[in-house]
Amino acid sequence: MKFRRSSIVLAGTAIALVALAAGTRFFVVPQLTQLPANLDTTVRYEGVATMLNSAAIASGDIANALATNVPTTMDRRGYAVSTHGGVAIIADEVTIQAGTTALPKATHYYAVDRSTLEAAQAIGDQEVEPATGLAIGFPMTPRADDGYRFYDATTQTTTAVDFTGTGTSHGLAVNEYTFTVAGALKDKGLLAGLPPALPSSLVLSMSSILPPALAQQLEQNAATLPQALPLTYTASTTVDISADQITGIAIEQRVKQQVVANIELAGTVTPLMPVLALEMSLTSASQDDLAKDASSAGTTLLLIQTIAPLVLLGLGVLALTVALLRRRPPASSSASQL
Repeated sequence: MKFRRSSIVLAGTAIALVALAAGTRFFVVPQLTQLPANLDTTVRYEGVATMLNSAAIASGDIANALATNVPTTMDRRGYAVSTHGGVAIIADEVTIQAGTTALPKATHYYAVDRSTLEAAQAIGDQEVEPATGLAIGFPMTPRADDGYRFYDATTQTTTAVDFTGTGTSHGLAVNEYTFTVAGALKDKGLLAGLPPALPSSLVLSMSSILPPALAQQLEQNAATLPQALPLTYTASTTVDISADQITGIAIEQRVKQQVVANIELAGTVTPLMPVLALEMSLTSASQDDLAKDASSAGTTLLLIQTIAPLVLLGLGVLALTVALLRRRPPASSSASQL
């Protein structure tokens, strides 16, 4: 059977369009949903801090040993150090300014799967955190369940994430998550800025700002206290996140963190006092920027993931239909006279 040349061309075009639709959906989209190799974003948090006033303690000004409600900002920059196929080395850089005091900059490095954002096996020479679970945020189209686990660099532990419901933020549908983690302080940057011990005489002079029961216990054991009391530190952190349902971008984030100094009395580790407490949220400007990024990325993903493949598939079906309808060549003039 002879076929029109135009039908053959249309059939070939139809096959190409269907293949392109499939390729867009199954090959282009996975590339778009990976962490980009040029990732570099910075957000800002604002809030208040309570912190140990080392200068006041050194001068004997015990009444002002703790500075409370100090206006504080935190800049958090995340950027890709390198990529190795489906794995990216990500730097999480945190700079905190509490009043006139700049805390030491802390940078943590993670190896993450570029699609799931789960911690991955490190590739290359960069030393990374011993993370498990999520380390830097939620992946595209985050699940609305309690199945995620989040790594906390302050304690170097991983904790369960609770899904608390859905809502809207800046006009976008979001999933609400929260998690709390507590444990021994293991962040080397924070530990470097904290004293490993305090003179016993100094601790005894601070009785007015200590819990009454602890102050009494210290007084009763004053004669047997070592000249310097070794300190250990514990940290607790609670994070609330509103993550865009399409991109996983955390449009809103609230952080409460407390670091407590502990001493050992009569063989028991006892909390002495908080040396750092932060309550911070993403600024309105950062929320606006993140919402714009989420909206733009969501639109692009919808276009590439759904609309473009459907349009290409529709054009392919149309071309194939026309090819089938026009498959036979026109009858010859001689045949038409029979």
